Amino acid sequence: MIRFIFFFFILVLIVGASCNMEESPYEKVQIFPVDPTAEILKEGQTVHFHYWMLKDTQLLMSSEMSGGPTVLKVNNVAQLNHFERPLLWLRTADSCIVEIHASNARAELQSWSTSFGPNDKATFIYKVLKIES
Repeated sequence: MIRFIFFFFILVLIVGASCNMEESPYEKVQIFPVDPTAEILKEGQTVHFHYWMLKDTQLLMSSEMSGGPTVLKVNNVAQLNHFERPLLWLRTADSCIVEIHASNARAELQSWSTSFGPNDKATFIYKVLKIES
């Protein structure tokens, strides 16, 4: 019986490890929920949010620097980039901090990508203001 349990446990570990179809590019994710009953962002909806992009503690860009909240219509979830994808984990009023290796987010870092070395990490911070259908 113990052999069976051991074999079953090993089988579950192997199958579970092989089911990870996409490795996450994010190093660290912290979500600060406000209302767990609020609707989470879905395809077809529009999200209004503030963001901040940092290298270490240096602020590189923010929605405030761009003139106010950013508005994103989520037409196709599969086409979201590494900067936009964390918004899918959030509800109205939630905040999130995401750390990602800069080498995995060159396009998202835009003109700041040259400021990052091969081992540097970028931090994106989000605050969702509103989600509309």
